[in-house]
Amino acid sequence: MPKFIMSYYMGTNPPSSPEEGAEHMARYQQWMIEHQDALVAPENPLINKRLITENGVTDGGKPGSMMGYGIIQTDSIEAAEAIAKTNPFLAMGDIELAEIMEMQSS
Repeated sequence: MPKFIMSYYMGTNPPSSPEEGAEHMARYQQWMIEHQDALVAPENPLINKRLITENGVTDGGKPGSMMGYGIIQTDSIEAAEAIAKTNPFLAMGDIELAEIMEMQSS
């Protein structure tokens, strides 16, 4: 069964208070319960980012870069899209969805 990555990108609408953040987290936890059969890794925040270029390494990622990811396993990208479209994170930012291509080892 194929796997799909949901890449999380923060938008311009973060929670405005701790209470709003707690409400968002409650909705997210309910979403994870509803889709637990398909969620291989629902949320993996990225920390300690480094940007590596030919010219060296700098702390932090590119502006607007991915802030986390999740993995969904479903029969099709349409099924994964249906799950991603109900993700409460969309109230704060965007999700990019892509199928993970399985590479064969030699």
